[in-house]
Amino acid sequence: MINNWLVCLVVLGLASGCSSAPKYPNTHPKNVTINMKLGEGDQGGLFTSVDVAVGVNDIVNKCETSYQGYVDLKQGENKLGLAPGKPTYVMIEIARNSYGSGGSFGRGTVLTPKQGAQYVIDFNYVDSMFDFSLYELKKNKKIELPLIPLPACK
Repeated sequence: MINNWLVCLVVLGLASGCSSAPKYPNTHPKNVTINMKLGEGDQGGLFTSVDVAVGVNDIVNKCETSYQGYVDLKQGENKLGLAPGKPTYVMIEIARNSYGSGGSFGRGTVLTPKQGAQYVIDFNYVDSMFDFSLYELKKNKKIELPLIPLPACK
């Protein structure tokens, strides 16, 4: 059974500003670049906060996720290191808090990095519109890859 509850706990933890969720060690060679763009009105303000993070989940037994931690993202380029050859579910989460209430949402994909390959995730949140694309870099070209949802287990 997919540990969706674990992903939900992480989302809720990020949304509530809870720091009990573990940080991802990010010690592998950096093979994923996350380019994040937040629109001017989507970055928070006096009474609104916006937190963005990527959650890293190993996929084990083809069906289950094992939460490894999160990395806070900043506007612009962010580097992430994932284990080559290991299926991983990466999910970008946005948590918004405004006037004491909040919510969160995210989008993710399964990625099994190839040894020596480089990947790019372009993530845009502009005018409350969400865009998420995954690419593999090959000879200075960005080849778009399909977004793969968590495996459905029966």
